[in-house]
Amino acid sequence: MKISWVTIDRVCQEEADAKENVRRKLEHTGKPLRSSADSLSDDELLTKLRGFGLEVDQELTENRRRALGGAYFDAGMTEKAEELFGSWLDADPGWGWGWIGWADCYLPWGGRTADLGRAEKLLSRGYRVPGVRNRADIAERLQEVCEDSGRPGEARQFGEQARRLRHEPLRPAARPAPSPGNTARMAKVGRNAPCPCGSGKKFKKCCGSPLSR
Repeated sequence: MKISWVTIDRVCQEEADAKENVRRKLEHTGKPLRSSADSLSDDELLTKLRGFGLEVDQELTENRRRALGGAYFDAGMTEKAEELFGSWLDADPGWGWGWIGWADCYLPWGGRTADLGRAEKLLSRGYRVPGVRNRADIAERLQEVCEDSGRPGEARQFGEQARRLRHEPLRPAARPAPSPGNTARMAKVGRNAPCPCGSGKKFKKCCGSPLSR
């Protein structure tokens, strides 16, 4: 994803309006941000923002990604929104609120035309990711979709799952599975032990299966 300097200017201004130490920092360094229209990668953006004395964390990045994808969708640029959410979630399938943000584009909020089938498909994909973050929130969104679709029984099931998940200990976040070639270089793993790729399956039924070689 590329973000323009104008976006950085807006972020800095929001932070400066809220925090006096940031405002003093920007007044000292100057703010020649709009003089350049060059685009930045995510890492470059975070480095620049930290250079201005801003505290930037992963949650901020994820929230702004969701907002950007939703903005493209609301502007009628559906293909662009799909491309962005797809690329972000290919890189980090464990980003639960990414699946929710993508699905929200198809829910009847803010005057949008609903496509409950598409929303449910995206939420279900995210819900099935091993170790996905915020699984309980995905379950609650699926509960809402089922209610809106006239399926109260399924809605109750997802509601119960969400309540149960909120009381379970956190699981490791999902990571992309290694290619079969990388599996051969791993330390020896027992066939009945959990697969080191993070899929949640036994090694013998995942990367240790003859079908995966």
